[in-house]
Amino acid sequence: MAMFDTLRASQRLRDEGGFDERQSQAIAGVLGEDLAPRVATRDDLERLMARLDERFEHLEASLKHHVIVRVGVMVGTATTLLLAALAVAVAVLASS
Repeated sequence: MAMFDTLRASQRLRDEGGFDERQSQAIAGVLGEDLAPRVATRDDLERLMARLDERFEHLEASLKHHVIVRVGVMVGTATTLLLAALAVAVAVLASS
């Protein structure tokens, strides 16, 4: 859980914001109780980054696999077409 210094916030609201003691304590209390638990901590962000790194590694591996397969299919198709063209050329030359 994220830490929120309600005392410091209350003092800043009082000293810099012009709020009286009661108002500054109430605002700092609301922030500390309601908002602070929703703020991501460094650990939260590090766990998220680790998960994202893992997903990107998986995506990269999958993408590499698909590219290799497609390039292989294209090379095989091109080779087949060249061999067929060569066979036609040989047949045409042999018949003339």
